[in-house]
Order: sequence, then structure tokens, then C-alpha cells
Amino acid sequence: MITLRSRLASERGVTLIYMAIFITTGLLFTGLAVDTGRSYVVKAQLTKAVDGAALAAARNLNGGDPSGEAARVFRANFPNGYMGISSVTDPFSDPNFYSSGVVSATGVNIVTVQATAVVPTTFMLLGGFSQVTVNATGEAQRRMVDLSLVLDVSGSLGSAWPAVASAACSFIDAFHANG
Repeated sequence: MITLRSRLASERGVTLIYMAIFITTGLLFTGLAVDTGRSYVVKAQLTKAVDGAALAAARNLNGGDPSGEAARVFRANFPNGYMGISSVTDPFSDPNFYSSGVVSATGVNIVTVQATAVVPTTFMLLGGFSQVTVNATGEAQRRMVDLSLVLDVSGSLGSAWPAVASAACSFIDAFHANG
């Protein structure tokens, strides 16, 4: 006759318990590797997108629409749904996406672009983690440039002088800090 004590002392079924523990632990570590790897790829692409957006905005500081250009470049390099992301910063409506300023001591223009993406997890749901949030910030600087413009004002220009003078004024206005 098998008693309760002998059943408890038996080692039957212990392997099943160990296997359940090891498989669960293995899935958690696999999930950590897979979901962390995917988050890393999203972070790398997000970083490239904000860096490109900051450079494009800095290039358009003297004319055009720097914040709009930053948003267009960001969206071209980081489309909605990239790698299954559930949400990403909207560059056209988020006020924290683009900022710029001038360091008065040096005259350097600094453009900063920030974005956030939420990456849903797959395996890490077993560990209670449903998403991973990644952030990226890009910064570009545009320095003030000393520029000289030399014009020929001799009589050889003749009737072309008004067009040359107008072109020179337009050229200078493009680099003027206030306009």
C-alpha cells in the first residue's frame, strides 16, 4: 500500500517541475534578447532620423521653414509603424520636437530635435513588460560666417548696374541676422 508519506518522498514528477521552470526562464531571457534587440534597432533609426532632421533645420535657418523641413526629413527617415512601433512623436504637432536658439557670446545657432517612440514587446509580456520607450535627441550647430563681397563699380557694367546692386542686396539680406 502506498502511503501519503511515500508519495511525497517520491521523486516522480520533479523533472516536469524543473522543465517548467527552465522553459519559462529560457523564454524570459529569449524575450529579453529579442525585444531588447528590436528596441536597439528602433533607437538607432530614431537617432538617425533626429540627427538628419536637426541638420536639415540648421541648413534652412536663414531662409525657408526650418521646423517644417526638420519634420519632413524626420518623417522620411522614420515612418509611422516602423518595426511595429505603437506610437512616435508627431513632428508636425509636438511642440517639443524642434527648438532653436543662438548663443549670444559666440553667435552659434543651435538646433535641437527630440523624438520618442514606443516599441511594443512580444516575449517580455511574460515578464509583465508590454512596451519599451526609446528617446533620441539630435543637435546641429550653424556658425556665423564672416563674408566679404567685392563688386565692380566701374563704368564697364553700364546698364547692368541696377541688376548687380539688387542681386548684391538680396545676397546680403539672406545672411543678415534680423531678416
